Amino acid sequence: MKICIVGQGYIGLPTAALFAKNGCEVLGVDVNEEIVDKLNQGIAHIEEPGITEAIRNAVEKGHYHASLKPEEADTFIITVPTPYVKEDLSCDLSYVISACQSILPV
Repeated sequence: MKICIVGQGYIGLPTAALFAKNGCEVLGVDVNEEIVDKLNQGIAHIEEPGITEAIRNAVEKGHYHASLKPEEADTFIITVPTPYVKEDLSCDLSYVISACQSILPV
C-alpha cells in the first residue's frame, strides 16, 4: 500500500514512521525544502523519542521518502496545522485547504 502523508511535523512524521515500519510505502510531503532534504537523509527535524532511528531505518529500507509535492497513492492523510484564530474563536483552515488542493491533481 502506498500512503501519502501531507505535513511532516509532530503528527505527520511519527505517523509516516509507523506506517513505514509496518511495510507500507510512504511519501512524506512538506512545503519546507530543508526539511524534505533532511528527511531523505534519514534525519528527523522534530524532537520525539526514537523518531530519527525510525525514519533512518525506513529510508534505508526504501519504505519512506519525502517530497515537496504529492504523488499518486492509495491513501492520502493530511496532517497540517490548523492555527487558532483568537479574534473569532475559530481555526485557520487555509493549510488544510491548500493541502487538499495539492492532492486534487494527483
